[in-house]
Amino acid sequence: MNSNYLLPNYFKKIGMILFIPFCLLGCFVIFKDFQFDWLTVKNLHPKDSNNFIDVDENFTNEIAIIGTLLSLFFMAFSREKTEDEFIFKTRLESLLWATYINIFLVILVTLLFYSMNFYIVITNMIFVLLIIFIVRFNFILYWKPRFGSLKGEKNEK
Repeated sequence: MNSNYLLPNYFKKIGMILFIPFCLLGCFVIFKDFQFDWLTVKNLHPKDSNNFIDVDENFTNEIAIIGTLLSLFFMAFSREKTEDEFIFKTRLESLLWATYINIFLVILVTLLFYSMNFYIVITNMIFVLLIIFIVRFNFILYWKPRFGSLKGEKNEK
């Protein structure tokens, strides 16, 4: 992965800071049906439309989704302080692992959930790929230098 395509390192901190409030907002929207009144748009569709008359739309959910996705994107695709071959390889392997797991989970969700529950769960699956990538990538970066190989070899210093 060419590091020219990665965001600067400080975006990781921005992503961490933004993740907490946007993720909490998303949880409140899902579990408590929370909405900001000032994000409600009255009569979103034209009156001459036969199907959509007097439709009000609140954009709290959209703000939570976009904010959470951007914060995860910032954390996942920002440079480390030192980019070397080990980090490049770990980033690539983590992305591959996350893709495999995400595809398996999407298949599982497709078999287990139906109707509106399916759409709710599959909508939340858009976050899973980035979350798995971030967790695995940072776990390997934390674990490998301290303990050597993940297969039990000791790191010689």
